[in-house]
Amino acid sequence: MGEEIQIRRAARSDVAYIQRNKSRVVHANHFSFRFVVRGPGHAITCSISKKVARGAVQRNKIKRWCREAIRQNYSLLKKPTTGIMQTRTTLGLSFKGAREEIRDIFMKVQKQMTE
Repeated sequence: MGEEIQIRRAARSDVAYIQRNKSRVVHANHFSFRFVVRGPGHAITCSISKKVARGAVQRNKIKRWCREAIRQNYSLLKKPTTGIMQTRTTLGLSFKGAREEIRDIFMKVQKQMTE
């Protein structure tokens, strides 16, 4: 059997690498995913600003949803990916919607990687 790629939260150095180097971006209604293909495993972090959700409780809830949706869908990414999942808006966002949107983003990312 093939080696399974693991997932971890991106460190500050990973975020700095993404911001410094040429990264690709995929947009959806509620999220944007800025990423680079870089190993040895997946390193993805969730980001939400105070402008998007004023209260810390709401920001933390959305981060938990984001991390869980990433955990459920990261197997769609075939190459090791380092990225930042940024929340653009929370209007009408539910966990089910976040999970489906992140799945769609990962499918778009995979399509970009194969081109």
